[in-house]
Amino acid sequence: MMALRTLSPVLALCAGCAPAMDNSRSTEHTDCLLNRYQLSELSHPVEQDGNFDTKDNLYGMRVEIPATTVANQISGYKAEVTVGSSTQPQFLYLTFSEPYKTIRFESVQAEPIEESGGLFRVPGDSQYHWDLAKQTEDGLVLWGSCSDNFQGSFDCMMHLPVNGVAVNYELDQANLPVYREVEEFIRNQMAICGFEYEG
Repeated sequence: MMALRTLSPVLALCAGCAPAMDNSRSTEHTDCLLNRYQLSELSHPVEQDGNFDTKDNLYGMRVEIPATTVANQISGYKAEVTVGSSTQPQFLYLTFSEPYKTIRFESVQAEPIEESGGLFRVPGDSQYHWDLAKQTEDGLVLWGSCSDNFQGSFDCMMHLPVNGVAVNYELDQANLPVYREVEEFIRNQMAICGFEYEG
């Protein structure tokens, strides 16, 4: 059914920029956090002009926004969750990729994920891994995938199309209630950072 089932998590920013680590909450709502928290040591060296436009290679970059920063930006976002017997920080790790083509599901295939308020589970061949769907104007479409973590909960790899590219990121089950706010945060950050890529 699917053309692509594995979503590789990114975000492309200015490659060579060494972001200033100012953790002031007063500026985080207007700063380009994608640039500030770029993981340059994991990014592929590319020539970039400092803007998100067609001259930049958007697919070789990675960003890791600290969990506390995300929680400061998004009301209700859990900076830490308990998985099994351990507490894990919920930083937002972003990657960029090409969006996969729209894949639609029949509503009879889908089961609502109660805590998400709008996302659906589409069972597949495995009870431990399933497709994630979202109700949009185009119908019920593929929005990522989820996997059981065998610790009493699950994680979802989200695939958010924005202006001709896709932002991939992971959310723990505990943060699914605010997935819309996370999406809005990502879109706002791309605007703040001057994202202009149109495909």
